[in-house]
Amino acid sequence: MKKFLKKIFYRISLITILIGSLIIFPNPARAASVSDSTPGTVASAADAGTGCTNAATTDWATMTNTTVDDGVNYATYGGSFFDVSEKSEEFQLSNFGIAIPDGSTIDGVQVTINRKAGTANDVFDFNVSLTKTAGVQVGNNKADTATAYTTSDVTVTYGTGSTDKWGTTWSEAEIEASGFGVVICVQTDAGGNNEVASVDYVNVTVHYTSPTSIPTVSTDAETNVTAGEATLNGNISATGGENATVRGFAWGTSATLSNANTATTTETGDFGTGAFSTRIQTLFAGVVYYYRAYAVNSVGTSTSATIEQLTAGTDTSVTRKLRLFQSYTIKLRNGRIILHQK
Repeated sequence: MKKFLKKIFYRISLITILIGSLIIFPNPARAASVSDSTPGTVASAADAGTGCTNAATTDWATMTNTTVDDGVNYATYGGSFFDVSEKSEEFQLSNFGIAIPDGSTIDGVQVTINRKAGTANDVFDFNVSLTKTAGVQVGNNKADTATAYTTSDVTVTYGTGSTDKWGTTWSEAEIEASGFGVVICVQTDAGGNNEVASVDYVNVTVHYTSPTSIPTVSTDAETNVTAGEATLNGNISATGGENATVRGFAWGTSATLSNANTATTTETGDFGTGAFSTRIQTLFAGVVYYYRAYAVNSVGTSTSATIEQLTAGTDTSVTRKLRLFQSYTIKLRNGRIILHQK
């Protein structure tokens, strides 16, 4: 009878894996980006070192308007004092509150500015730079000094693609620091006369590569156990940076789940963190089973560190069903069940 049960169990478990010996592949990296257009700190200041000074010593006005992209309210610089071949003070925006996943590598930074001028053809960029300390420029000046501002809103992106670091290096900590930000300075040409430069919003996009790992999985106690059924329970507590595409359980009669009688359940989809379960309906009464949760993402397969044990209950209905065969003897011959009447 034991051999008979083993053969039946083996046939039920045609799809098997040796879950304990799965290969874990090396961690790949995952490219991503994060953007923010709400600087926590704005300021206006003259900087003789960069040439961003004005004889009128006038600050940028209504600077907090840049925290809202509405096409109506602007931070502005200029007026009757902003005339021929002059420079503005620096418009300093920082403390963007950008968060980068731990262990990430910074690939590049792009800055998008929506701006216009009071009159056409006389206002230009003079300095567009990044900062690690608020107001202190680092790396390359990305100003487009050849293109005049128009009287309509124009959105301009500074930084060529996702790998432009503006001539310097960046760490996760520097991007997340309150001093990370942008400095803007404008100028007038020989035709300047009572010019006004207006900035609607400034958006910063940071491109980074985050490390990705296998999910973190645990196995929980079984529930609703009967003679032939049980609910297996598990939990994904961390995705490893990428949702699982497969989750399930390895289960069988081996305490290490390492023999050919180990079966698996498989559920495919897009799975974040959270509990999951599977109902097994092919257990034998009184038999001890073992099970362990697993989950798979593009990095590899993660298995729970613990293996749970369950014992299928007893069911008197099985005895009643067997009474149907009281006048027969049951034999297994060449893989076939043979009934002989007594």
